[in-house]
Amino acid sequence: LLRVVIYDDSSKKVLAEATFDLISVYACEGHTLVLNDDRIRVTVLESIMGSDRGIMNIQFRLLDVKNIESGLLGLGKSDPFVEIEKYSTSEIKDNNDEDDDDDENNDTSNPNHWLLAYRTEQIMDNLNPVFDEFRIDTEKLCFCNMTWPIRLVIYDWQSNGKHRPIGYTPPITIEEIRNERISTNGNADRSNAIPVIVDTNKKKLMRTKSNRQLDIKLGGHVVMLRAEYYCIV
Repeated sequence: LLRVVIYDDSSKKVLAEATFDLISVYACEGHTLVLNDDRIRVTVLESIMGSDRGIMNIQFRLLDVKNIESGLLGLGKSDPFVEIEKYSTSEIKDNNDEDDDDDENNDTSNPNHWLLAYRTEQIMDNLNPVFDEFRIDTEKLCFCNMTWPIRLVIYDWQSNGKHRPIGYTPPITIEEIRNERISTNGNADRSNAIPVIVDTNKKKLMRTKSNRQLDIKLGGHVVMLRAEYYCIV
């Protein structure tokens, strides 16, 4: 939800206010929503929102996750969880980032162009975890666009909140997942699995602006068990 408040510049008195969501604006005639007795008009001039409005039922598992948790006597295993991220056309600024060349600022390899859409539960001491099935709105997942880039980022959960990145998948779309990546031979089937990329330089895994200079290796597989779409008219 978005909230708009209009103030008088001199007195700072509130003249009008309204709360709304962008979907309701886009659904109005002329993509214009009239609020507060016509004192506020909100218009969407341009939108990346697609027409695939609905709900996704998704379930996946990981196989062969790279173990970065040595533990006592080297017997520990990673405690993986996954974040699903959707591509953003606008860069998400980070105060710790240095200035970058313009040719890298609109690239799906740039970690500052990704927004969190969903986070799974963590599963302790397991390099082949099966995550719970979940439901997610397509607006939150992919801007209601089945061809919009998303990716999965795998972390090793830490109790202090400083979770350690393990790897990430190349950009992929829900359309590709549904048409080409669903497992057809059980939950250990790697034939249609999505590869997990691991950067051997751990300090650069989530910070580098381009994968051109990465020393990348395969760090596991994402096996898609379910990706069911239910349309909302």
